[in-house]
Amino acid sequence: VCSSDLQFVYAKVRSLSTTQTLTNGDSIVLATAGASNITLTLPSPTSGKIFNVKKVDAGVGFVIVSPPSGTIDGVASKTIASQYDSLTITSDGTNFFII
Repeated sequence: VCSSDLQFVYAKVRSLSTTQTLTNGDSIVLATAGASNITLTLPSPTSGKIFNVKKVDAGVGFVIVSPPSGTIDGVASKTIASQYDSLTITSDGTNFFII
């Protein structure tokens, strides 16, 4: 591989600790739930958009990832319960899928 063929990809990293709605400008979300659950609502499905949500704290609260419509792998929401677990999600324009 020639060095001129290399491309670098940079993604926006956002740290969140409260219930919020993500935007298509978000790419990587580092979530801290603490002692209670937080819900991160995905934006409307956009074909090919990728989100990575990671729980970074050891608190007992869950990070719940929820679409505004459709499903994630056929269910209404996905829960991240353990520190350092993550979900990488994309959409076909109608539903979301874990990849």
